[in-house]
Amino acid sequence: MKKRKKIFSVACNWDPKLLDGIERFSVYSVYGSLREESLSGGRLPYKIVHITEKKFDSYIVKTHGNGIKFSYLLNTVCTSNQEQKQSFKKRFIKRLKWLHSKDVDEVVLSMPYLAELARDNFPEMNIEVSALALVETPTQAIFWKEMGAKSICLSQSITRDVESIKAIRKAVSIPLKIIVNESCLQYCPWGIQHNLYRSHAKIRSGKEEDYCRLKCSKLFFSKPQEIIKTTFIRPEDLGFYSRLGINYFKIVDRLMPTSWLANAVKAYSNRKYEGNLLDLFPFYQKTIENTGAKQKEYIYIDNSKLGGLVDCFKEKNCRTQCGTTCKYCERIAKKAVKKHGSEKIAKKIKSKLDSLTEVPK
Repeated sequence: MKKRKKIFSVACNWDPKLLDGIERFSVYSVYGSLREESLSGGRLPYKIVHITEKKFDSYIVKTHGNGIKFSYLLNTVCTSNQEQKQSFKKRFIKRLKWLHSKDVDEVVLSMPYLAELARDNFPEMNIEVSALALVETPTQAIFWKEMGAKSICLSQSITRDVESIKAIRKAVSIPLKIIVNESCLQYCPWGIQHNLYRSHAKIRSGKEEDYCRLKCSKLFFSKPQEIIKTTFIRPEDLGFYSRLGINYFKIVDRLMPTSWLANAVKAYSNRKYEGNLLDLFPFYQKTIENTGAKQKEYIYIDNSKLGGLVDCFKEKNCRTQCGTTCKYCERIAKKAVKKHGSEKIAKKIKSKLDSLTEVPK
């Protein structure tokens, strides 16, 4: 029997049991960063599991022992203009040397300035471009390749832009990766603010509420049909993206427990999932958890009713037609989406948002 090519990059929650749980699937890498890492983005630092350097070392050893690579996140999108200071540059190069000494296979970067520093001062370190760099055009992809990047994780908003994916694939020969189970809004109006917020949280070490995430969650639980319009890729549709030229698929989320991550990896490896598609989306699970939702309060998206979803992307342009001349997602949502009490969850989220935007008298 022909062995399946390794195509998945999986979120690291620092539980060694996860590595054993995903070893039998087509996983080529895991990715993550330490809680105290000041240069990683994408997730709030205080929510990441804390581990000692000794446990970090043993985790890397076990990762390689299981035939899996490790990608370390240095994907902040902002350093508050500290990056040009000599003291910062020295710390950054020192960090790269430290990661290299730990046998980390590659670093994931979002800022061109940091990529240039890494390339010029530590050429032996492989660089992957983060999704937070928002690569959506051939010009951007060529820029990063010439910068020295060995692979690119494309912007989440590109998942339904078939022509742009084809054009990028034609423009560069380096591997392309795409996130499959992060259900973000296409061309999200909160996207830039959200990425900056998470990067600044590293600098400030604060525990402010995640306003942008709350806004998305309120929208989804108020109007569940909007979830169908988001950036997710179904397990059944991986072949479609492989044929477009996508080499690797990234599974989130670093904040999720081992059993949940293993289930997501299994579903995407099997290229099939029967049941509620939201089982594979961390935002849904976390919102249910954080709002204390009752068992009767839920959203159910019947994955079996979403067959043919990618066929729409071949014919329509989501960037220019979504919500105006194309109503495909609204139509399919009527068949696939069921809700029960989700508006109660939306009300709880609204209450939290109101407290955030309230101006003191």
